[in-house]
Amino acid sequence: MRIWIFKLVVCFSLFSCNSNDNEIDNIKSIDNNKPFEYSFTKYQFNHELTKTTIPYHLFEPEQSINTDEKFPLIVALHGSEFFASKEEDFLFSEKFGYYALAWIKESNQKKYPAYVLAPHIHENLWKENLYDTWGALNSIDFIDKLTDYIISNKNIDIDRIYLTGHSMGGAGTWIIGAKLKDKFAALVPLSSALTTGNNLFKELKEKVDKGIFKDLPVWSFIHKKDADNGDRSHSGHGCRVLFEIFKNKNYKPVITHGFREEVTNLSKEEIEQKISKCYIHFYTEYNYADCTGICHYSMTRALKEPLLFKWLFQQKK
Repeated sequence: MRIWIFKLVVCFSLFSCNSNDNEIDNIKSIDNNKPFEYSFTKYQFNHELTKTTIPYHLFEPEQSINTDEKFPLIVALHGSEFFASKEEDFLFSEKFGYYALAWIKESNQKKYPAYVLAPHIHENLWKENLYDTWGALNSIDFIDKLTDYIISNKNIDIDRIYLTGHSMGGAGTWIIGAKLKDKFAALVPLSSALTTGNNLFKELKEKVDKGIFKDLPVWSFIHKKDADNGDRSHSGHGCRVLFEIFKNKNYKPVITHGFREEVTNLSKEEIEQKISKCYIHFYTEYNYADCTGICHYSMTRALKEPLLFKWLFQQKK
């Protein structure tokens, strides 16, 4: 296992966080005979910067109960499907919510126990024009402070904090990962909505050009049809541009299933060999034919890849 060592910057927040009194705590029931439930518990976070209360959902692994052992933390950012949606509608759909729900599946948690944090930028926050994307400065500060709060109050292994997200959340994974690179041990952007013409992407590209991701592990997933749509607002074309820079800088990214017109289809054994040799940059461009409508939900395929889990949970700062 390769250990990536960075100077750790953890700033403990003075912000407050209170559980919603109307929510049932699905994790630590006073009834010891109640079976453990693989579900999220909803809380509220008071973001000092904007004087705003923001809901988030937290999953605590069964193994973390009554122990001082430290566990990884996965921070999962939603896509536009939940952006500006009603607060009560969050994670209602397995298709839209799989970016977060997949991590708390019983089979995955039994093998890779981890905390999972899923914040929600709901419609009222959007209407107030406080958090318009995950790449906005307010949003980045929110994720920074919320993560610090969770670190200070739960049994978190601060060397294994991972950032992931779908679509708008995939773009946020790149942008926030670049801004807070010392906080995260690895990034998993899914169907990243990186539009190459806006200022956020230009700033991100400059950081990539300067080598900010040289030692930060990234495994990016997208469907070829989604990546081909470079002129669309939800396009993932930008992740190709970033991995092109990785290639030009000789980071030796592992292209598992094609890149642009390249024909690549690594076997499970070949990918596993790259993982065992501690490669840290992976790019998967699916081309499966069974998309229904838009091929924008590669997360439903990506988060069933056992080698992704094996790769991710061996990454440390």
